[in-house]
Amino acid sequence: MPLTRAMEEQLMQFMAAFAAFKEEIKAGQDSVKEEMKAGQELVKEMKLGQESVKEEMKAVQESVKDEMKAVQEEMKLGQESVKEEMRAVKASQEEMKKEITCIIENKFEAMEGRIDAVENKISSVKEQIEERVSAVEQEIDYRVSAVKEQIQERVSAVEHRIE
Repeated sequence: MPLTRAMEEQLMQFMAAFAAFKEEIKAGQDSVKEEMKAGQELVKEMKLGQESVKEEMKAVQESVKDEMKAVQEEMKLGQESVKEEMRAVKASQEEMKKEITCIIENKFEAMEGRIDAVENKISSVKEQIEERVSAVEQEIDYRVSAVKEQIQERVSAVEHRIE
């Protein structure tokens, strides 16, 4: 069956709409990729923060070791003052543990927020894609119906002429 100019034009319009739709999908994918890269950068920053915390902990451990030596020397002079120093060191360690835990929790919460944002963006892009696909399907159905109706009219006209 030969293509009519109108059918060719409709086909070209459909192809153009499909190409535009394809570009929008690509743009959505690129946007999601950027969000994922940002999430990966956040993870890298967290790792750097953990390294910094480890270094601080090593420095604290060295400091504690030095204090312990001093305490042992003071033990020879008097056990009561040694007990006081030990309590102070333990309190300092607990406070540092609390601070480190707080820092790590804050980093994880920030990362979770970024992950949630990426998930929301993906969901939004998915909805947009689904809406566009539905619209394109409806447009195709409409155009197919219109072409079918034209064909039926032409067939009826030809049949009418034959009779």
